[in-house]
Parts: sequence; C-alpha cells; structure tokens
Amino acid sequence: MPEISTVIITHNEAKNIERCLASVKPVSNEIIVVDSFSTDTTPDICRSHPEVSFYQREFTSHGDQKNFGISMTNNDYILSLDADESLSPELLNHMVMNRDQFTAFAYSFRRLNHIGSEPIKHGLWYPDEKVRLFRKDKARWETGVLHEKLVTDANVRVVRIPLHINHFGFNGIKDFREKSFGYARWWADNKFKAGEKTGVLSPLFHALWTFIRSFFIKLAFLDGTTGVQISVQNTRETYLKYKTLRLLHKHG
Repeated sequence: MPEISTVIITHNEAKNIERCLASVKPVSNEIIVVDSFSTDTTPDICRSHPEVSFYQREFTSHGDQKNFGISMTNNDYILSLDADESLSPELLNHMVMNRDQFTAFAYSFRRLNHIGSEPIKHGLWYPDEKVRLFRKDKARWETGVLHEKLVTDANVRVVRIPLHINHFGFNGIKDFREKSFGYARWWADNKFKAGEKTGVLSPLFHALWTFIRSFFIKLAFLDGTTGVQISVQNTRETYLKYKTLRLLHKHG
C-alpha cells in the first residue's frame, strides 16, 4: 500500500472523533484534521494525539474544508473521512493485510449508516457507496452548498471494495427526524436561490416514488421498526423538500 494521508473534517465532534482516529491510525502515515472552530472538546482531543496535524479555518462548505485538508498533506494517496465515520474492523484488516494490492487511482467502500448503534442494511441508505481512498492528483472535491461530491478524472477506474465505513450520523430516530426536516428546508432554500422550480404534483409524485423505492424495492422493512420509520421519514422529507420549494416560489 502506498503511504496514506488521512483527512478528517470536524465541527463539535467530541463524541465521535476518538473512534474515527483510532480506526485510521493503523493505515495512516499522516493524519490531518480540519476543524470549523468547534466549541466542544474536539480540538483538545485532536491535539492530544501527536500523530494529528490540527488546523482550524472558517467553514464555507464541506468540499472547501476537505480540499484545504488535502492541500496540507505530504502523501499522494488520501483517505477522506468525516469525524462521525470510522473504518470497520473488516475494512481495516483488509487494508492492512493487502497493503501491496492498493495500486489503483481510486477506491470506493460501502458506508453502513447507523441510527444510534443500530446498523441499517436496507432501504435508501444502503449500500451508499462512496469513493474515500484516492490519489490526490486524480480527484477533487466539488464545493457545492448541498452535498460535496468527489469528482475523479475521466480516465480513472474506481475499484469497488464491498466492505464498510461505519457512519454514526444520528443519535436515534428522533435525532434523524429533526435533522431530516432541517435538511429539507435547507435543500429547498438552495434550490430556490439557484432558480429551480417544481410542478404542482411534484411533491406527491417524488414522495410516492421515494416510498416505493425505499420500502418495496430496497426492502427497508427488513430492518424492522427502525427501517420502517426511516422509510416513512425519507418520504416525508422528500414531500417537504418539493412542497417548500413550491411555496418559496409562490410566496418568496
């Protein structure tokens, strides 16, 4: 395996950053943390690790933060994680045991999302493949407002590894609901600013298709009560996104 620089972005991630750092240390020759001026103990935790190079800068977008972190690295290969993510033991072991085989330009992994400590293996959240290991001269983060996106050069073939990055983005289903409604409003605001419009029936049609995909095609119910709750909330969020966008164009 080539030498790897791990880049992690943080903001008030004291509950997650220790787990993230512990998971990447065995495969990292360098660890860069870019923090958006956290007000909890995240900076103290990061500075307590001598392996970590810690930077703070004003947040403009997730992509900007990640690109800045990459600019601070010394190695050609980048492992990019958020603070609420960590390498699964299986993925970590695979990377350690197959070091010499990592010679491609980019690798994707499956992101296993959790509600609290409960893994969600069906529905719209899985397999949630993400390119997270790449050569820095072959890829860059777009700096869009809604979601950052890693863009690879046209000639780059992404090698898919069906092992997990764990994602602990929600404390529980209530936390997910609250963040979901906030995201819907944020999405609508940014689409409105970009001049995008939606039809009268779009909220209903998009919500119905979200539920069909999640519940029936992606089998969300196999994750039990939590899977059903996520599927229903994803449907509500979709409806609210398009409904709010329509109201913004109607009333400003």
